[in-house]
Amino acid sequence: MTIRYAIVCDPKCLRQWHARCIEELLAVAGPTCIGVLARGSRARPDGAWSRFERRIASVPGSAMAPAQGSPTKALDVLDDAGVAGADLLVVLGSIDDRHLPSPPRLGVWAFSHDRPDSFPVGLGPMLRGEHVVQISLVRIDNGSTVHTGASGVIAKSYPRTLDAALLGSAGFAARALREAMVTGQCPRVDRPAVQEAKGDPDAALPQLRRMTRAARIRDAAKWLFRHEQWGVGVADRPISDFLGDGELPPIRWLPRSRRSHFIADPFARRRGDTLWILVEEYEAREARGVLSIVQWRDGGLPAPPRRVMEQPVHLSYPFLVDDGDEIYCIPETGEAREAALYRADPFPDRWVKVCTLVEGPALLDPTVVRHEGTWWLFGSIEERERVMALHAWHAEHLEGPWKPHGLNPLKSDIRSSRPAGTPFMHAGRLYRPAQDGSREYGGAVAICEVESLTPAAFRERVVRVVRPDPRGPYPCGLHTLSGVDSQTVIDGKRRVFVPMLCARQLATLARKAFGVRG
Repeated sequence: MTIRYAIVCDPKCLRQWHARCIEELLAVAGPTCIGVLARGSRARPDGAWSRFERRIASVPGSAMAPAQGSPTKALDVLDDAGVAGADLLVVLGSIDDRHLPSPPRLGVWAFSHDRPDSFPVGLGPMLRGEHVVQISLVRIDNGSTVHTGASGVIAKSYPRTLDAALLGSAGFAARALREAMVTGQCPRVDRPAVQEAKGDPDAALPQLRRMTRAARIRDAAKWLFRHEQWGVGVADRPISDFLGDGELPPIRWLPRSRRSHFIADPFARRRGDTLWILVEEYEAREARGVLSIVQWRDGGLPAPPRRVMEQPVHLSYPFLVDDGDEIYCIPETGEAREAALYRADPFPDRWVKVCTLVEGPALLDPTVVRHEGTWWLFGSIEERERVMALHAWHAEHLEGPWKPHGLNPLKSDIRSSRPAGTPFMHAGRLYRPAQDGSREYGGAVAICEVESLTPAAFRERVVRVVRPDPRGPYPCGLHTLSGVDSQTVIDGKRRVFVPMLCARQLATLARKAFGVRG
C-alpha cells in the first residue's frame, strides 16, 4: 500500500527536534512525502518565560535550537490544492489548525505539546514533582491518540528534561507511519492524549529555578555520599506469582557483600538439589563488571561467587537460554557494540563464544524468548539521557540470522522499555519484565503483557509494577526478575557510603576544577 503525506510547518521557525522528526519520516521506506504546506506559527507572548526559552534555544545542539540548514529545502512547496491528494498531514510546530485543509483519509497528526495554547513541555511534571514527561502524537481532527511514550524528568535541569522529551519523541510520527503502512489504517492507542496543565509560565519560572537548585544539591550529595549496592535473593515462588497484587513474597537474600562490592542481574538454572545463579559481580576497585556463579544447595548456605567470564569490557545481565540440550548465555556487552551468544562447555564454568547476534548499537539487557515458533530478541538502546527505546529482532534459529522488527523502535518509555529478566507464559499469555526507571535507575520492574507480537506488529501493556520492600534489606530498587522452575531469582538495591568511591569522585571534581585531564 502507498501512503502520500505532506508536512505542515513554518519553515522559518523549525527547531532541531522538528528537523529530526522530518528526517525520521523521510527515512521510512514506502510512503511518499509530496511536499511541505507552509503555515505561520504562533509565537508565545514576550515575557520572562519567552526570554528563558530563547536562552535554551541559543545552546548549540539543543532540541529547541534553530534547525541547521533547511530540512524541507528539497521538498516541493504546496498550496491547499496541492495537498488534496494526500492521505495524511503531519503538523510540526505551533500551527493554528483552524486554517488547515479538510482532514485526509489518515487524518492530521500533531504532537500534543505542540499546540498553540500548550503549556511549556515538561514544565508541569517538574513543578508537580513527577518523574516522567509523557508525550502523545494525536489526530487533531478527531482527538484520538496515534502514539505515546514517556521520557524521564531530570529534576536538576529543565533544558535537559526538555531535550529528552522532544528528541526522545522525534521518531513517533515515523513509527506510526510504518504501522499505517502495514495496516492501511491510522494507528490508535487506547488511552487519552496527555494534556499539559495550563497556566502562566512567567509566574512558574521562579518556582522552577528554586526546585532545580535544590535538586542539584540533592544529586551532588547522593553522588558523593550515597552509593548503590546491589544484592541477590531467591523467592520460592514461580515468576507468575509476581503478577498478583500485594507485597513481595518472602525472599532469601544472599549474605551482604562489603560496601565496595556487589552482585546483581541474576539468572539461574537448577541441577538436582543445587541452584546455580549466574550474576554480574562488580568490584569498585576494578570499576568493571564480570560474570560469576553462585552455588546454592538446598538446605545449605550459598557459596561465595566465583568468576566464570571476564572481558576487557564491562559485563552484566548474563541472560540464560536453553536450545535443545545446550545452555547459552547472552551477556550485556554494550561497550563492545554487540550482543553475542556463548555456549556452556561445560555449565557453568566455561563459556565459548558461538556467534554475534546483533552488532552496531550499544544494546542494553539483550533478552531472548521463543514464542509461537519464532525466536525473539529484545533489547534497549539509550537514545539520550533518560530516554529508553525498546527494539526487537526475530529469527528462525537462535544463532540467526536476526532481522529487525518492522516497527523498531517498538516503544520509547522510560517506565517499561528496558528488559528486566525472563519473559514467561502464564494462562496462555506472554509476559515481559521491563525496568521502570522513571524515579531512578533500577527503581522497579514493570511486567508487561504482550498482546501482539509478529514481524510487523507489536503491542503490550503494563499489568503490574513490582516495587522493592521498603522494610527489607534492599529498599531502594530492583531491576531483575528471572524465573527458574518454581522459583524466582531477584535483585535489590540499597544505598551505602563507600569511602573509596567518595574519594574517587572528589578527585574527579578536583581535576575538573583545575582543568586537569585524565
